[in-house]
Parts: sequence; structure tokens; C-alpha cells
Amino acid sequence: MNQSPRRKTVKPFGGHDPDLIKINRVMSPRLFFILPGPLCTALLLHLAFSSSRFWPCIWFAFIPLCWSVRTQLPGRAFIQGIIAGFAFYYLNLFWITNSIRNFSALPIPIALVIMALLAIYLGLYFGFFSFLLAKNPPVSWVSILFLASCWTLLEWLRGNLFVGFPWHNLGTALSPGSPFTLLLPYVGVYSLSFVIITTNLALYSLIFNQDNNHFMIRRIATLLAVPILYFLLLAASHTGIASLDKSLPLKVSIIQPNIPQEEKWNPAYRQRNFTLLEEMSLESAATSTSEIPHLVIWPEASLPDFFQDAPLFRQRISTLTRQGNFYLLAGSPQYDTDSAGKHHYFNSALLFSPGGKLIAGYDKIKLVPFGEFTPLADYFPFLGKMVPGADFTAGRPQKPMDLDNFSLVPSICFEGIFPEFVAGSMAKDSGFLVNITNDAWFGISSGPRQHLLNVRMRAMENRCYLLRCANTGISAIISPDGQIIKQLPLGKRGQLEAIIYPTISPTIYARHPYLLILLLTVMAAGCKIYMQQWPLKSPSGFP
Repeated sequence: MNQSPRRKTVKPFGGHDPDLIKINRVMSPRLFFILPGPLCTALLLHLAFSSSRFWPCIWFAFIPLCWSVRTQLPGRAFIQGIIAGFAFYYLNLFWITNSIRNFSALPIPIALVIMALLAIYLGLYFGFFSFLLAKNPPVSWVSILFLASCWTLLEWLRGNLFVGFPWHNLGTALSPGSPFTLLLPYVGVYSLSFVIITTNLALYSLIFNQDNNHFMIRRIATLLAVPILYFLLLAASHTGIASLDKSLPLKVSIIQPNIPQEEKWNPAYRQRNFTLLEEMSLESAATSTSEIPHLVIWPEASLPDFFQDAPLFRQRISTLTRQGNFYLLAGSPQYDTDSAGKHHYFNSALLFSPGGKLIAGYDKIKLVPFGEFTPLADYFPFLGKMVPGADFTAGRPQKPMDLDNFSLVPSICFEGIFPEFVAGSMAKDSGFLVNITNDAWFGISSGPRQHLLNVRMRAMENRCYLLRCANTGISAIISPDGQIIKQLPLGKRGQLEAIIYPTISPTIYARHPYLLILLLTVMAAGCKIYMQQWPLKSPSGFP
């Protein structure tokens, strides 16, 4: 009796092959097989975000993680992803512990545990991506686009879920001179993250899926899509996107007083600190002309008392602005009292006219958890703030501040790292961005540099000037294309001056900040349906 030859079944690339599962069970207990890939990815990402010399690492940082989970079950791939994310964030965000160690009563071991818990939470997003990576290996155009869409959506979720922490999206590692940044006014920073993770996955597929040479050309085509886009954007860069009204010049002066956090709220230093701000502002005003409006910017919480409780400082501000003939934007805490007699505290930015009148105010909306408020305090009363001070109340959305023919969109501290939040304010009117902050909490660490790196993207997304005023640095004047025109280094007292111009109209991204997220959601769903209906016919995956 003749028997038909047995058909050789080709197992898809991933952790679903029974043979690979056996290997998985043998290899997984050994740290040698679990740690190198995730830790290598964490190190490459750390280098990419830590130094301008190593930012190209971002283009291949995920390859070790992809290689590491290639034989793993989805559950174990999830653990490896958490390891990669934990190591990256623990290394890159360790500066956060400075404020806990120096300005709270918590012992150092507790501070390290808190940092570890934050890193584990952020590492969960890496874990979910690795889980999807194990279930849907990057062996086809469809699977690559599915995974790239999922990673970008996970980044967006990290920036919006609960309080939100959109710190170090992959796209922030790119230099402002990169043509890819031309995507920012249209679809925002998440588009750069999509391009970067697509490149990582395509490179991995090209290097490691070598089992069928017949599909090599298509693999190369997958990878070439990125440089082709690069050169198209490079050609487009000469057309110019920024649209500024050169008929409306504004002189701006950014004051960086470099007041140590230990002295900022000490009553013994209040008069001295305020006098320092006055003198530096008048020095800048001495070179002003009456033909060009002048705006002076002070850092977050620069008024050394609650605004309502400081009549002397209010009077001095009125005298100062009249004498110098400038607008003044200053950070100050405020409070109001409800009908029950309870105080509600706000972290505010106040705008004063050259006549000394308070003409606009803004209350911070995106508060720092455990720094400015305690999440879930009603349900977990044992939780508390990590730094001293009252719990703040979030403000309500407000219109941009108006001065002469300008529209000023303020943000306070880490509010500037939220792409859609800032874009939503810019969509209401044209103008420019101001970010005031006090990074003195973090001392001489990498925190202020990383903060500037993340905030800088808002200038490119909205194609407008961004003025950043920091108490101890790093203050900067950033052009609409993301270039730093001037900056003051960390830990130095000084001031920055420049002539800027308002934008004429909001960018596409400012008007439609959720467009890319909607498109990626549709793409991810479509790719998943395609992979289920038409599974891969070959191990190469390029049918």
C-alpha cells in the first residue's frame, strides 16, 4: 500500500513550536539566557537618551530584546520585557531620588524602593510589547506594522493612563536637525516613535530571518522604506513650514536666579531673593525700547509667598513693571477658600501688565503625583507626599494669555512634556509657548537636561518659539524648528534675551492631536485581522 509522503510542516517563528517550548523550559531558569538581551536593550536606550553622541543607538536598541524573546513563551517574554523596561527607567530616572533623599524624611532604602516601584510600573509597557512580540514575531510587513503600531499606542497610554508620564518617548531622542522631525507639526512626537520602532523591527527581521533567501529582496525593501522617507523629508525641509509674523517683534528676557531649594522658602532669604529678581529684571529692561513690547519671565514659584498674603511683594511688582515698562510672567502659589472654609491651593503663573496690574492667571492642571498631590488619598490615607508642602488642586483649562498682539500659552514644570495637552492650548490661538519650572529639587543631576529634552519637542510640534525659564537651569530659548538659540547651564545665575515672533496659525497637529493615535488603532486592528485570516505561509513571513 502506497503512502503519500509526509508533508513537512514549517513552524512559524516564535515561541509556539513544541520543540522551542522544550528548549524554553530548559533555558529559562538560567539567567545567562534571560538577562543579556533585555539588559543590552536597556543599556542602548540609556545611552541614546543620555548623550547626544550616542543617540543613533535608538535605531537598533530593541534588536537584543527581539532576539532574546525569539524562543520564549509569551508569559516569559513579558517578564523579559519588564526587565528591560525596569533597567532602563531605573538607570535613566534615578535622579528623581534626589528630591526624596534631600527634601523628605524618608530613609534612603525607602527612596530606592519607591524608585524601583516606579521603574517596575513603567517597565510593564515594555512587558506588554514583549508579550505581543512573542505572539506575533516580526517576520512580515504586516506583523512589523502591527507591532510598531502597538508600541506607539503603548507609549501614548503611558502618557495618558492614570496621571500620565510621557517621559522619554522614543522620538525625543532624535536631534532637531533630523528630517524626521518634519513630521512633528503634522502628527506629533509619536510618529517619530513609530518610525524608530519600525526600523528596529525591520532590521531585526533582515538580520535574523535568514532561513529563506528567496524573500531577501523583500526584507531589504522593508528596511529601505525608512531611509526613503528620510530623504523625502530632507527634500521637503527646504520648503519651510514655520509661519511667523515678522511684523510683531517681542523682546523676551528669561531670568534664572539660581536660588537653592533650601533657601527658596526660608523666611530669612525672602527679601534677598526677591531683590535679586528685581535687579536682574531692571538690568534687562535697561536695553529695552518703547517701540517693541518687552516680556520678562520668572521661574515657577518665584514669588516667595502666597500671592494673596504678600501685599508688599504685590506692590513691589507693580512698581517694578512700571519702572521697567515690561510685562512680567511670574510663578506664584495661590489659594482660595470654599463655602466650607477649606483652602484650595494652586501652583500658578501670573501675568502683570507694564502698568503693574494682574491681567491674567493660569493654575497648573497636570500636577506631579506625590509631589504636588497624593493620588487616591481618600482610599489610602496612609499614603502621603514625598516632599514637604500642601496638597495642590488642579486648575481648569483656560484661554491663552493675551498681551498686546500676542498670545502666550503657559505651562508649569512637567506639564510641558504632555504633547496633546500643550497642543490643545495652542489650537485656541496663535502665539508662543512658555514653560516655567523649578528643577532645583533634583540638584546637579541629569533630570533638568532630560526635562529640557522632552519639553523641546513641543516647539517643533507647534512650530512656535518656546521660552523655558528654570530657577536653577536649564533655561533656554528654543526656535520653532527645535534649535536652542540660547541657554543657561545648570547651576548658573544669569539671563537670556532675544527677539521672537508669534506664529500666524496653529499646526495640523495642534488642531488634530489625536489623529495619529486613531490611525494607528485602525492599523493595529487591521493588521491583527489580516494575520488571523491569512497566517504566514513561510518562515520568512514575506508572502
